[in-house]
Amino acid sequence: MNLNLFFEIASGKKFYPRNDTNITLKVGIFSPYFDTLGGGERYVFTFAEYCLQRNFDVEIFWDTEEVIAKAQQRFDLNLSKLKTNRKIYQCFLSSASYLQKIAKFFWMKKYDLLFFLTDGSIPFLAGKQNWLHFQVPFQLDGKNFATQHKLSKVNRVICNSFFTKRFIDKTFGIESEVIYPPVSIYDFENDGTKKENIILSVGRFDQIMNSKRQDVLINVFKKMCDQGLENWQLVLVGGCQHNEDELLRLRKMAVNYPIDFRVNASFSDLRQSYEKAKIYWHAAGFEVDEDKNPDQVEHFGISLVEAMAAGCLPIVCEAGGIKEIIEDKVNGYFWQSEDQLQNITQNMIKDLTKEEEIIINAQKRAADFAKEKFFTQFDERLK
Repeated sequence: MNLNLFFEIASGKKFYPRNDTNITLKVGIFSPYFDTLGGGERYVFTFAEYCLQRNFDVEIFWDTEEVIAKAQQRFDLNLSKLKTNRKIYQCFLSSASYLQKIAKFFWMKKYDLLFFLTDGSIPFLAGKQNWLHFQVPFQLDGKNFATQHKLSKVNRVICNSFFTKRFIDKTFGIESEVIYPPVSIYDFENDGTKKENIILSVGRFDQIMNSKRQDVLINVFKKMCDQGLENWQLVLVGGCQHNEDELLRLRKMAVNYPIDFRVNASFSDLRQSYEKAKIYWHAAGFEVDEDKNPDQVEHFGISLVEAMAAGCLPIVCEAGGIKEIIEDKVNGYFWQSEDQLQNITQNMIKDLTKEEEIIINAQKRAADFAKEKFFTQFDERLK
């Protein structure tokens, strides 16, 4: 492979000539959370699909192929040609031997591009191009010599929102880029399915990083029912791959109320949930000081964008990256207290036809985060 075709070493920007469709790049992708199948994993698996569509040779560093099949179903992606590399995955483990760590360095050199979703730590990457992705606004000691040395080997640092970028740039003393997460908005456009009296919230039940605060939503909905709300249902959709204690607690809270849990729903079931729901609730970041604990609020909000595309009316907690998506009273509504959430929702329920303009604006805003735009952003960086 003639690397002069791909790289301008001095700038680190030119990657490959777009007019040569025969070029195949070797791409390695790693996330420490592949098996959680959350928003970060949607991001990196969609990036994998992007690379596969361009005939790149793509591997994820993981120990089982089962996660690929699950990702295809959960995110509706075509990953049939995606491969796993167990050998390199084992080298990323904390239990890796000294010899494995040395071997990893040489193995990484075979990759034209390494795309690494970080858990806050900065890995030593040795690909020909190294891209680091942050989903979480970590606040760490990012300016020590060791970290800065490893960052010097990174060609691009990409964040999922300007909210995340603000903290990452400050923590590490860098100037990162923003590529918003991809949303297949056309998959969620309502195909004529009749809307039902459903309030929907989508978010994992695992307590990893930020809590989605389904407990708050359950409490508010129960109050509404106790005060006379009838013929409405709260539907909670989310993944649960590990600890089920939180899910069990939420189920106990919801006993004897019209609250439906849809755990590890398939993509088609998720889409149907969006199509039928009239209102979308979101509570991540509630009661959190986002300046002190930015990791505990919503860093972007993929599920919110999906709901907007499907014609749901968004009523969301005003926190974190959500504020980059919603403009209050233009394409949705913000709330900051349980009483406010209840009052806004009850007012909307009285006559949702008055909210048609808000819903249309929400659908237009959702189009700004289409997967096609995500692909275009990477095309521009791989010119």
